[in-house]
Amino acid sequence: MGFGLATLNASTHVNALAAAAALGLGYGLITPGTNLYVAEAGGTGSASLLNLLNFAWGAGAMACSPLIALALRNSRLPGLLIGYAIFGALLALAFLFARFGAEKHEKAIDTSGAAPLLVGRGVTIALATLFFMYVGMETSIGVWSAEYSRRIAHGITNMTTLAPMFFYAGLTSGRGLAPLVLLSLSQGPLVIGALSLVAIGTTVVIFCATLKAVIAGVFLAGLGCASIYPIYIAWLSKWYGARAKRIGGFLFALASLGGAAGPWLVGIFSEYSGSLRVGFLVPLLSALFMICIVISLRRQTSQ
Repeated sequence: MGFGLATLNASTHVNALAAAAALGLGYGLITPGTNLYVAEAGGTGSASLLNLLNFAWGAGAMACSPLIALALRNSRLPGLLIGYAIFGALLALAFLFARFGAEKHEKAIDTSGAAPLLVGRGVTIALATLFFMYVGMETSIGVWSAEYSRRIAHGITNMTTLAPMFFYAGLTSGRGLAPLVLLSLSQGPLVIGALSLVAIGTTVVIFCATLKAVIAGVFLAGLGCASIYPIYIAWLSKWYGARAKRIGGFLFALASLGGAAGPWLVGIFSEYSGSLRVGFLVPLLSALFMICIVISLRRQTSQ
């Protein structure tokens, strides 16, 4: 990631693409390991810890945008990217000396029955579908919210440009609040409620004709998305135990494919129908379909 950041401001398009690929490769390697480690180490409180972890990521993502804007305004972008790269190198150096106790924890999982469920093929397929569809849904709303707002406002304004920020503000604040909600609500009902909130927010986006209502719908959708993915990861760790490390890479890869496929499907539906409103049916139907899957999984796993 540090190498990608340091070389991102390249003089040629090919070198910039190579830098972006290096950055994406590093991010793809970090995400599964970080999530699974927190899920395993957290035990019964893993869902809350994963929400806090993803809250930190969201806060960092929101803080990055104004830093980039400030650097561009003062012609300091190369210096900022190099600073990020140096920070990444220092983190890598620190992790060389960090002790995680992975072997001990893995042995504890194997002997203590941390995965009491005999997870069948149907549960695995359902969980894989949830990973794929969730990231596709989240990315679709985040990517297309600015363009949708621009069309509602009949032009580019400060508010239309900031539309994705409202989505990620809802996402980040929801992940900060999720550990408190989990104190009084179990994971299954919380996921169903969160998916319902995404469906409501997306419905507001589709059927409302004012920019303020669309922004409110985008925020609600982000708030609903907040706790879903961390809980999916907690389920992966709980149901599969030590085997989560083997299947986790596959599920995270599916999630990345969903992130690429979701916005593309919104664009395809919009192009053929001539309306971006129709395109937003993709995340809406995804939320409704995932509600059905989660209800089915609750009957099989007692979530």
